[in-house]
Parts: sequence; structure tokens; C-alpha cells
Amino acid sequence: MYCHNCGKKINRDWQKCPECNEDVANSFEYNEYCGGFYGLSQHMPTSVARDVSRYQREHQAFPANQREDNVQIIVSEVKKIMQDASGRWEKQKERMQEFICLLALVNVITLVAMVMITAVFVKKIDTAQETILKQSNVIEEKNNEIEGMTTMYEELMNKFNLMQNEANDSRDNYHNINKEYEEQ
Repeated sequence: MYCHNCGKKINRDWQKCPECNEDVANSFEYNEYCGGFYGLSQHMPTSVARDVSRYQREHQAFPANQREDNVQIIVSEVKKIMQDASGRWEKQKERMQEFICLLALVNVITLVAMVMITAVFVKKIDTAQETILKQSNVIEEKNNEIEGMTTMYEELMNKFNLMQNEANDSRDNYHNINKEYEEQ
């Protein structure tokens, strides 16, 4: 509820307005409006929206010679309220544009960070792949060496077996010759 004299917010339980010392009982009919028509005509501060029909009823209650002046006051107050609302809208619009720009900037920074992190991981993966490829080549070379050595071993074993067979044949021949010699 609001004081009909000064337009300040008051409690129904109070006897007098703490701002202007007006009886609160007189404010019950103005409880939705801050200052009402009288408050506007006396250039009192406005803090809540006003009802046009309320203005019209209060306007009728004023003497005829004051009506034109009061209408001018009301029109100027309404213009101020509209300009203030328009100014607030423009500020809200500017804030929203700033917020959108800030949000876009944060998204760009996040995207750049993700690209950089990805590049680091890709580089590490490429380095790891190169290392693995080098190690694979070394292993393949060692396997080729082992295969070569295995082939050499098999050849040597074959030669050894041939030589052993030749030695056995020579020994058998020697025994045979020796036997023949003894028999003669």
C-alpha cells in the first residue's frame, strides 16, 4: 500500500506515514497507486505504474480551472515515464548485444583452445606413430638378420652333415680297405 500524499510504500498497520506524517487511514482508497493524481499534480516522485481510469476519476474531482494544468502535468509525467522506459529498453538492448558479443568471444576462445589441444595431441600421436614405425623397421631388420643367420646356420649344418657323411664314408672305406688288407 502507498501513501496518497507522498507516494511512499506504507504498511496497513501504521497510523501515520513515516515520510510525510499523513494519516494512513486516508490512503486505503489509494492503496494501489503511488501518490495518485494529487501526487502527480504536486510533482511527487512516481514509483509504480498508474491506472488511466484512476487519473480520469481524480481529474474530475479537481476544480475546472486546475484541470488543464493538471492534464499538462500528467502528459509530461507520462512522457517522462515513456522516455525512461525507452531508455531502459535501449540499455537492456545494449547489454544484450554486449552479452551476445561476450558469449561469441568465449565460444571463439573455447574453439581455439580445442584446436590447439587437438593439434598437440595429433602431434604427439604423429610422434608416437613415427617412433613405432622406426622401432618396427629396427625389428624387421633384426628379424632379417636372424633369418639370414638361420639360413647360414642351416647351410653350415648341411655342410657339416655332408662332411660328417663323407667322414663316415671315408672311415667305412678305411675299415673296408683295412679288412681286405688283413685278409690278404
